[in-house]
Formats: sequence, C-alpha cells, structure tokens
Amino acid sequence: LGIVTPAYPDNFFFTDTCGKRREKDGRWFTGEKSRSRLPPEEKGHFLNYLLVCAKMARAVRKMHNHGLAHSDLSNKNVLIDPRNGSALLIDMDALVVPGIAPPTVLGTRGYIAPEVVAGKGLPQIDTDRHALAVLIYETLLLRHPIHGPKVHDTDPDVDDAMLFGEKALFVEHPTDKSNALSPAPAVPVSRLGPPLAELFYLAFVDGLHNKHKRPVADRWESAIYHTLDLLHPSPGGGEWFVLAPEMPMKCPFTQQAIQHRVPFARFLLERKPGNVSKEKRTLTIYNGLRLMKWHTVVGCSPGEDADSTEQGYFQLHNGRWWLTNKTGISIEVINGVPVPSGSAVELKSGLKIRFPHVSQRPGQPSGSCRVLEFDFMTP
Repeated sequence: LGIVTPAYPDNFFFTDTCGKRREKDGRWFTGEKSRSRLPPEEKGHFLNYLLVCAKMARAVRKMHNHGLAHSDLSNKNVLIDPRNGSALLIDMDALVVPGIAPPTVLGTRGYIAPEVVAGKGLPQIDTDRHALAVLIYETLLLRHPIHGPKVHDTDPDVDDAMLFGEKALFVEHPTDKSNALSPAPAVPVSRLGPPLAELFYLAFVDGLHNKHKRPVADRWESAIYHTLDLLHPSPGGGEWFVLAPEMPMKCPFTQQAIQHRVPFARFLLERKPGNVSKEKRTLTIYNGLRLMKWHTVVGCSPGEDADSTEQGYFQLHNGRWWLTNKTGISIEVINGVPVPSGSAVELKSGLKIRFPHVSQRPGQPSGSCRVLEFDFMTP
C-alpha cells in the first residue's frame, strides 16, 4: 500500500505571529483578522496579487480546457505567495470528469454558484467560473462580492441560502443598492481599471444568475495582463495602483497623488498602411518601464511561454520623457524620422511609432503590425 502526500515548495509556507508553521492558503490573505497574523513581509503588494490571480486563472483555464471542473474552488483550496506572485490549486480529489466522475461535493460556502445553492444545478465548469470570479475579487479587494448587509429572512439558515442562492446580489451592483456596503469601500471595483471592472460586472451582474454569461478563465487571464500594463508605482513607493486615462491620479492604497504629467500609449492595429484601428488597451508609462514583445507584436501575450526579449525602455530625463529603441532594428515614427536601435525618441502628444514585427497570430490579416500612439495624463 502506497500513500502519496502532496509536497509544496517552501515559499508556500510561513511562520505566523504565534510561531506556528502554516500553509499559505488564500484565507490568510483575504480576511482582516487572519491578515493581522501575517508577518508584514508576507503581505506583498497589489502588483503581486495581480500576478497571483493570473496564475490562478491560468491553472483553471488549463483544467477547463481538458474538460475538467475543480468543483470546490475557494480560498482554502489555493495556495498563494504574494511575495513573488505565485499560486497553486490544491485538493484536486473532487474533480468532475464528464461521463466518468460525477460531482461528489457542492463546494465551499461563499464560492458555490447561486444555482447550486438553490438546488437547481450541480458543480461543473460553469460553477467553477463563478468561484474563480469570487476568488479574484476577494484576492484583489479583500472582501466578498456577494456577502453584504442585506437581510432576506429572520431564520439564519434561510437567510444564508437566499444570500448566496436565488437572491444573491453583487455588493457593487450599479443600479440595485440594497446590498451595498456601508461605508462604501475605499477601493471600489472601478479602481481596478476598465479590463477587470468590465469582467466583474459581467460575472456578478449579468452572469450571477445566468451561468452562460460568466467570463471564462482565459478572459480573466487576459484582463489581468492588460491591467498589469496600467500599473503605476505609488508616489511614495512601496505600492502599485491602476492608472489609466480618466482615472484619478491618486493611489487608493496610500492616498498619495501624482503631481506631474504621466505618459501613456494607446494600442493601435494597422492591418495595412493607413488602415489603423484602436484596440481596447492602453499602456501606462513610468520611469524605467520596459517595453516588451507583447507590447510591440500583434497577438503576442505575456503568458507562460512569452518571449521576454526587451524591445525598449522609457526614461524621464530633465523633465522630458524618452523611449530608447532596443529592438535591434530601426522603428518608424509615422510622419517623422526613423529611430535606429540604441537611439531614443522623445515622447510627445500625438507621437505614433510603428513596429515592424508583423502578426504571427492565426486569423489576423497578413502583415498586421502594432502602432503605439502616445499622450499624457495631467493632474
């Protein structure tokens, strides 16, 4: 008889303030009381929590692509390390395999999809999508997206079943405020930026009671990557926050405001010379930011197999912003002078740079290339 026990890397363990060795399951990082027992060096910062969520979404995406459902995704069944942005899904003993292994558990309170709580469904890939959305919301904002102040029944058990079941309601619902948190959260979902806010509304407004509208895991992964492009260091250092055009130029975590102009780039797609269209992406620029291939090549993604060859870097020098070309070839300034590799171009409003790397993505028109258009956010 052989017994196999899981062995996790040392970075998924820590010693709490009471001196006990603990696994870093998500519960330690999403609850106010449990976080108080974490050593300060274990808490990490917002950038690394985004990386944690990307790893969770990636793991769920791979599992779902094989037709498997976890059936019990929750903060007790994921190990995370916010110090370096890593995550592991654990307790895979209740996997749902269509036609082979039916559901054996319903899940964990707070993560079970409303239709399962209401007795109208069983765990499957669609219910995993609900749990993943809850996990990501909770990990980034340190609160639950449904557990609000609204009372449905005087019987606690009935109230709980309605709270997470047929009467489930997003605490940040844009029109129905009956379950809104009071006081309002210091960091609302809108401060996570357009890519993630859009998916959270899709998951908890449109998809909360309609499983077919819930975002799939790879959409979460892609939205997190786009959000990473919107990060800016807090003015006082030590934290990161999402900054995009039309958003407050103030860190919601430290309450420190940026007092200078911040450059950003719009992503444009050029299918053929002169035929340029806007993409739903922008890049927020800070001093020292590196430009990577997933910024310059259409269809390139910063996933696990990404080409991490640096294409350039941004620098603030004497009050002027510059992009230094490190592609190894010249890049074209539209209606301007080409920038040889190793040379720099000053960022100005309206500057457009065409990168010569054509798309390698199936389905994209042959010769599609990336254009970046630069502008500035002003305090």
